[in-house]
Amino acid sequence: MAAAVPALGTLSAGPLRPFGQIHFAPSPLHLQRFCLSFHLTFDVIALNISITTSFMTISADNIDEILSRLNRKMVYAEVKPLNVAVCGGTALIAVGLVARATEDVDIIALLRVNQVNVEVLADKNLPAEVERLVAEIGIELDIRKDWFNFHASPLIAFGFPPNMTTRLIRKSYGACLTVYFINRFDQVHFKMYAAMDPKDGTRHLSDLLDLKPKEHEVRAAVSWLLGREASPEFKAALCQVLERIGYERIAEQI
Repeated sequence: MAAAVPALGTLSAGPLRPFGQIHFAPSPLHLQRFCLSFHLTFDVIALNISITTSFMTISADNIDEILSRLNRKMVYAEVKPLNVAVCGGTALIAVGLVARATEDVDIIALLRVNQVNVEVLADKNLPAEVERLVAEIGIELDIRKDWFNFHASPLIAFGFPPNMTTRLIRKSYGACLTVYFINRFDQVHFKMYAAMDPKDGTRHLSDLLDLKPKEHEVRAAVSWLLGREASPEFKAALCQVLERIGYERIAEQI
């Protein structure tokens, strides 16, 4: 009869051992005691992962549908009607001045409108319910959640070109939303100012070049920009913009 083969060992049921070590206690059938230990070493590697989120852009192909959708949601939610003045890329696109895309709708002011005039309001915030609906549309259409924003509102503090509200281009998107787009003349003013920005000026300069501003528009914009106390640095930045759009002669007069 073949001899029974003794078991090599059994797992110890004793106290828990330190993490990273596994101990085997020998079977009583073994004449020789042994302990087998496994020492595990873990190297922790830190990974820096950068994630870039790409959103759908706003263009001439979808701007009307996006703003109409916001109006429908406002009507359904029984939100108070809203009148807004819009500048930037969206206004350029909406009135057909340039053919490009943008990421958001730049509101520069809320408006109070009556049969006589258009009044710029001091408030720089959208109603909370409108902000909620804007974010909802952002999720639905895969555009920025803050696609309808007041990022351009600092222009209120700087001041608007004279009589700007008489030149606004009105477009109704329904009972609850009316947008007043900045016209070409005032876009030249704003784009010249924005092109002076050392951080984002290149993008605005590109829009300015696409607009191909006429001399009377440039002179009016310069008069507006220098209609307050201006530092030498401000004037130098303005001269650089003028030179880049081909109006060196006007720059020499500053």
